[in-house]
Order: sequence, then C-alpha cells, then structure tokens
Amino acid sequence: MSQVHYTRTAILLHWLIALIIFVAWPVGLIMGDMEISPLKIKVFAWHKWAGITVLWLSVVRLSWRATHSTPAYPQAMPRWQVRVSKAVQWSLYALLFAVPMTGWLFSSAAGYSVFYLNLIHLPDLVEKNKALADQLHEIHETLNWALLALFVVHCAAALKHHFIDKDAVLMRMLRSTPKTPLLGLIVGFSVFTAFQADPADAAGFIPEKSEIKFISRQMGVDVEGRFRKFEGDVVFKPADLAKSSARIEVDLASIDLGSTDSEQEVKGKDWFLVSSFPKGTFQTTSIKLKSPDHYEAIGKFTLKGISKDMVVPITTKQINGHTIAEGQFNLKRTDFKIGQGVWADPEAVGIEITVIFRLALN
Repeated sequence: MSQVHYTRTAILLHWLIALIIFVAWPVGLIMGDMEISPLKIKVFAWHKWAGITVLWLSVVRLSWRATHSTPAYPQAMPRWQVRVSKAVQWSLYALLFAVPMTGWLFSSAAGYSVFYLNLIHLPDLVEKNKALADQLHEIHETLNWALLALFVVHCAAALKHHFIDKDAVLMRMLRSTPKTPLLGLIVGFSVFTAFQADPADAAGFIPEKSEIKFISRQMGVDVEGRFRKFEGDVVFKPADLAKSSARIEVDLASIDLGSTDSEQEVKGKDWFLVSSFPKGTFQTTSIKLKSPDHYEAIGKFTLKGISKDMVVPITTKQINGHTIAEGQFNLKRTDFKIGQGVWADPEAVGIEITVIFRLALN
C-alpha cells in the first residue's frame, strides 16, 4: 500500500515553519519604518529570532525528509505539474536557508549580534562593515520578496488541487498531528593602558590615532558605538605623577551608531539633549601608580550637567615612539538621566554602559 500522508513530524515542521513565516514576513516589512523606540529594538530582535528558528527548523525538516519517504503525487497529475511542483518546493527550501542566512549576515555587518531567545549568543559571521551591510540588506530584501512569491504560488497550487482538481495533494499535509516534543518549539518561539617600562613624558594626544567607543546592551545583545570627535589636554609625567593631568571633552553630537534614526534619537531630550549639553567631560584630580605599567585616573565625569566621581583604570604601552594609553570603565546611564521616558525600560537598552578608550599621546 502506497504512502498517503507525510509523516506526522514532517507535517508539524511544515506548518510550524509556515506559521512563523506568515507572522515574521509582514513584521519585517513594517519594522524598518517604525520610529526609533524600545519597541522597535524588541521587534527587530523578535524578527531575528523568527528567522533563526526557521533556519534551525529547516535543517531538521530537510534531515527528516532525507531519511523518510514521501507520498507520491496523484497518478492523474500531469507530469509538467509534477516538475513545477518539485521546482517550487526545492526553491522554497533554498530560500528557507538563504533568507535567514542573509539576515544573519546583514545583522553582523551592521554591528548587531544575534542573542537568540535571550539565551544564546550567536557568532558574528562577518566584521562590522556599513557598505557590506547595505548590500546584504538589499539581498535579504530581494530574497524575501522571492520567498513571498513562491509562498503564494505554493498555497494557490495547493488550493487549486483541493477545490478544482479534487485530488489528495493538499490532504497529504493535513492529517492531525499528535503532541510531540517539537511543540515545545512553538512555546519557545512565542516567549530578545599599560604605561610600559620607562614611558616617556607626553603632552596632548593625536585624535586621528585615538578612539573612544562604548558598548551597550540591546535586548541582551552587545551593540558597539563610538564618538567621531573629541578633544582635550593630557599631561603625563611618569616620574612626577603629581604634575600629570587629563581633561577629555567628547562632542556628543558626533556619536556613531551606524543608524541615522538611532543617532538622531540619542541627541534628543530623553538621551543626551545635545542642544543644552553638547559635551561630555572627564577631568582628573589625580593620577596614581597602582603597579608597574598600571595606573588609576581619579576625577569627575560630567554628562548632561551631572557630575559623578569616577576612577578610571589605565594601562600604557610604547608603539612607534608614542605612548598609548588605553582602558575601559563602566557607568550607569540612569545616574546621568540618560535614556528616560519610554527608554527607561532596561530590557530594551541595558542600564550599564562600558566605555572603552585608546589615546595615542604626543
């Protein structure tokens, strides 16, 4: 007796993948036009989770198909329709891999890692690269439209076989399925400077060889940004630290987040309010030697008119005749009234920010 239906597992996987695509596709269409907000960050994370889930389920689906037989087409079905059906099916399988993979690649190139279901940090597939991100976005979008077209053709053909041809093509994928551990996937888816030995005295720093960047957490994912413009005075005398000092001023409007919408948002009243507070500053009151090549800069960090005492660890090293001072420290954005209003939600954007700096001293 020939096989009439697909296996229960194949049926479950088929409809689960279809359901996720049915929800995720229109979300992907509208989320790019949403105003920057905590909800937009969450929606982007949920969309990525949906794509990765489709990718995993597609791997399982193809593995299952490779090891289990499939029901035959109706004998009365024309051979050309069989060939077209198979072409559409395998094209859909290809897109079920290509669409999530290009989305993952795009997210990596844009500098946003994937924190799957807020449980698993997935690796970045490529380094941050805006030009590449733009190209991958276009490819991802094009493949999504191709997926929609084949999805519509596939559904229309199934309905045509059921209501016009009145054969068993659609029914092969419609018998009831028992509870299986795979149903748990539905639940899971529904729930985002060292100063080296004998360093030389230094005065000032070289901006083009220096950097100030930061890392925040959005829906559990580390997101890196930087400031394009900063200036200040640095006097470093390793043999006379009492005469050493530093004042760094950061132009907050020069923030680089890789997204124009995000950059405009953080310049507003809920974040930096750059119209009233254009600079963020750190002014040392003293610099202390903690151990060979390791120092502490003690001073005041001022942001949005609020000053807090800060101890910044520093290490240095000599590179090509320059003293490189580098280090990092953490701060809580709420201490400086950064991220208020709808942005107060710590799930969308974490409270703690890591600031990382590297100054090439003269």
